[in-house]
Amino acid sequence: MLHEKIDGTEHPHIDVRHAYEKSMRDWKDSESKLSAAAKACAESSPAGLNTSSFKSLCEWVPRASESIAKAGEQSRAEFFKIRDIYKSELAKQEALVAEANRVSRRFDAR
Repeated sequence: MLHEKIDGTEHPHIDVRHAYEKSMRDWKDSESKLSAAAKACAESSPAGLNTSSFKSLCEWVPRASESIAKAGEQSRAEFFKIRDIYKSELAKQEALVAEANRVSRRFDAR
């Protein structure tokens, strides 16, 4: 039972945590790039670019920023739900292992 806990739940949990950490890095990177885009859009159009095309693209920046922020917050919330469920289930497994060990010791003592 102990080996099942270690092999069956630890590794997927670590994979989920690593995926979450990567998604948070990607989220912050996207926010940084969108912030730079918003700053560039607040300035005058760069020379050599079609002004109407530039302004048209700039119109998407606030919506993209909002969408990225919402996605990042949802990702964070879902990870913490998964983490909390994992902790709860791990506590149950540990209680079962302790009970199995107690019963085994009592059986062995006979």
